[in-house]
Amino acid sequence: EDIAVVPCGVNLDLFRPLDKSKAREQLGLDPQGPLVLFVGRFAPLKGIERLLASMTCLRHHRRLRLVIVGGNGCDRPESVNLVRLSEELGIRDSVVFQGRIEQAKLPPFYSAADVLVVPSYYESFGLVALESLACGTPVVATRVGAMPDILRDGETGCVVPDGSPRSLAQGIDSVLNGCRARSADAIRASVLKYGWAHVASAIVDEAD
Repeated sequence: EDIAVVPCGVNLDLFRPLDKSKAREQLGLDPQGPLVLFVGRFAPLKGIERLLASMTCLRHHRRLRLVIVGGNGCDRPESVNLVRLSEELGIRDSVVFQGRIEQAKLPPFYSAADVLVVPSYYESFGLVALESLACGTPVVATRVGAMPDILRDGETGCVVPDGSPRSLAQGIDSVLNGCRARSADAIRASVLKYGWAHVASAIVDEAD
């Protein structure tokens, strides 16, 4: 009875839906093909290797691209290993290693994508999912952090039953097959309660 939990928040002024076509044009991405996005550190717990492996199960999606945002330079061991893995899996031509992007410049990436994937083995919360949803882009995630509480299966994305490449691929496939039927504004509405104004008010209320 002496413990209260206040969730992390998202900047709803910064992270908001942008026109998908214009976002892709701005970033130099394919205007038509399905686009999967990962945003995060290149750490083992982020599960990027199983996201890459899941791409081999999605070859039926023509012109599918995976854009990976993160890392500290293409010469870093973790970056080199991921590029090598994509080559070994035969998907190198379908993966774009974008490098590290400042947070303020992330909204066009979220809006350009059809789905953000959080393939992590562990997350304390999972802020990138909030940012993506605030931009109107659905999320496929493993059962980590706050993902089961944030995501509404079939509406704003899905939580996969396990983190295997096949499960991730099935989750991505389900979103890609229905992503154009979802309203960006409706997806954004699902996380309005996580806006900083609400979070700040909750902290003040608990402090009182």
